[in-house]
Amino acid sequence: HNGHPVGVRTMGQYDHSDGGINIVETVEDALSLKVKKAENLFYCSQSTLSVDEAADVIDTLRTKFQSIEGTRKDDICYSTKNRQEAWGD
Repeated sequence: HNGHPVGVRTMGQYDHSDGGINIVETVEDALSLKVKKAENLFYCSQSTLSVDEAADVIDTLRTKFQSIEGTRKDDICYSTKNRQEAWGD
């Protein structure tokens, strides 16, 4: 999420000289995303997001940018996974 400490810290660690980081929060954001090098993309997800919510955005990114790479599907922190399972997210 834009303004969330995880995103702010991640963006602060990145060398922006060869492109940029885009925060994509919704399917609509993914659909309207424009990038310079579509063949050179990687996504990661904030682990505090709902798995289902993130999956919709990731599916849209994968459809739009077929060469995009990302993290493993099972790469979610233990406490977040437990919380989401308990809450039914």
